[in-house]
Amino acid sequence: MKSLAYSLIVLLAASGGAARGQSFSFRDEIPYPTAYRPQRVAAGADASYRAPIPYRFETREVGVRQRVVQIGVVPSPPLSRPAPATFTVVFRGGQEAQFTDGEITEIGGVPFRGLGFKDGFYWVMNLANREIARFRVPTTAHP
Repeated sequence: MKSLAYSLIVLLAASGGAARGQSFSFRDEIPYPTAYRPQRVAAGADASYRAPIPYRFETREVGVRQRVVQIGVVPSPPLSRPAPATFTVVFRGGQEAQFTDGEITEIGGVPFRGLGFKDGFYWVMNLANREIARFRVPTTAHP
């Protein structure tokens, strides 16, 4: 017979309602043999070793019982992302432009979006025709 028990006790303080204690248990009942009887071997059968057959069992409880004395909340610091870097690139015609990842920059009336630095190139998408321009190494990167 297998059983699973989960019990939870939470004690609340009279003032503030903070949790003072908690306990839980996770257990499994496993039957263990306590007595065996030998196997009978029929005449003419292979008389090699035969494992004994269990016929009496005892149930043992295995698992975990845990008590937590106090539960508290530890505030975590807010997550912050660094500002995206601005890259200055030079087009074939010699025109320089500054791109920031995810932002749109217009060059000669054509909108471009900076896609980021990937595989050794800075990637820029022409939003008018969806073409990708790759620049080998940005001239400068400004944090």
